[in-house]
Amino acid sequence: MKEILLVFYSEGMYDQAAYALRDYCNRNARDFEVVLAEENRYTNFKLAKLRLGFYKVTARSLPLLNRFSGNIRQKERWFKRDERRKASKETNSDDNADTSESSRAFKAQFYCVDNVLMRFRPAAVLCLTPKSHKRVLNARQRLQMNMPVYAMMTDYCLNRNFLQEDTDGYLVQNKILAQALQNKDIPSEKIEIVGTPVESAKLTQYDRAETRAEFGIANDLPIITMMAGRYGGDVLKHCFEIMSGYCDRLNLVVMTVGSVSLVNYITNICKSKSIQDNVLLIDRVQDIAKVYSVTDVLLTAPTAAITYEAQARRIPFVVLGAMNAIEKGNLDYLTSYGVARRACTPDEIVSSVLNLLNNPDYYRLQIERLGEFTSDACEKTTRYLHDKMYEYRQQNPDEEGAFEPMTAYAQSDDATRQDSDEQGD
Repeated sequence: MKEILLVFYSEGMYDQAAYALRDYCNRNARDFEVVLAEENRYTNFKLAKLRLGFYKVTARSLPLLNRFSGNIRQKERWFKRDERRKASKETNSDDNADTSESSRAFKAQFYCVDNVLMRFRPAAVLCLTPKSHKRVLNARQRLQMNMPVYAMMTDYCLNRNFLQEDTDGYLVQNKILAQALQNKDIPSEKIEIVGTPVESAKLTQYDRAETRAEFGIANDLPIITMMAGRYGGDVLKHCFEIMSGYCDRLNLVVMTVGSVSLVNYITNICKSKSIQDNVLLIDRVQDIAKVYSVTDVLLTAPTAAITYEAQARRIPFVVLGAMNAIEKGNLDYLTSYGVARRACTPDEIVSSVLNLLNNPDYYRLQIERLGEFTSDACEKTTRYLHDKMYEYRQQNPDEEGAFEPMTAYAQSDDATRQDSDEQGD
């Protein structure tokens, strides 16, 4: 019987690593299984849907509100508020120590995380969202379950909402983030640098000419793909207006991903400038690897998932202005360490893109630079969690299940990566 690694994630927000780990372990892990628990399973369904809807609307049409909402959660007063709430709950718990068994049973039915943990009884838990991290730790204490709980931080910068006293460890994206955790008094032995897992399917390289023809692109001009997170953020509107002046020398592929306001804005710009060719709007795509396969330069918001996919595929990319505090941290990291070019002003957008397209040597150097930052994050994460689960079983021999010492997992071989020389053409 296989052990279970239970992964808590949020669809459309924190899901890239969850799917990548499940995909990798299904092919390579022999003695444990990855089970995914989506946010709807451990929180109120209506509230979860409302939170995602709020994020979509503010990202597409109300960026100032999104910035306010995202930034306030990283402020000191936000965490002091949480500390006061925690202290109040502990006081109330002491005052109500004699609560009846029936009352405790009634409350327990609302502990959704408890139900998930009791159903799967995992050998370890990996949390990809701050909310699930906090709730799993609380549930573990309530249920007195003795399994390790880890948090994976896939952004390039510190998200303070992940900080919890009782966690067993953090899997992080880079050394800078690891140092930031140590500055918050997290012991170094609790921190493991693994990068960001990416699904192997997203690394597939399709034939460039055939895929261009499939998208209806008949010319030989370079392709600039424009993306703003998962939901077609407002930041793409001004960016498209600027880049539309260069449609005579390049193709603009815009991922609108359901944003009606973005489609209308771009359509009006094209009409006002009489642009009839070299602009392609893609609302949904079944396989994003096809888009990546024809992309020469990626223009994107500084979101972790998309930028790491670009790194893994070694596609030179340019990052637009940040929408909130986390994106600002991502942007600072990516530009400070030469992973991406900065495009926060109209001049920066034009110069960053055209410099990459007009200078083949510089373009090739950027591809080589990206190769320095990619790693087999799935293999690293799987090995780390396997070793921790094995250590736990050695320390708790009476627990059900058994592990063998890990030797080596096979490297993923079903993902065809594009050679840097081909990308430079």
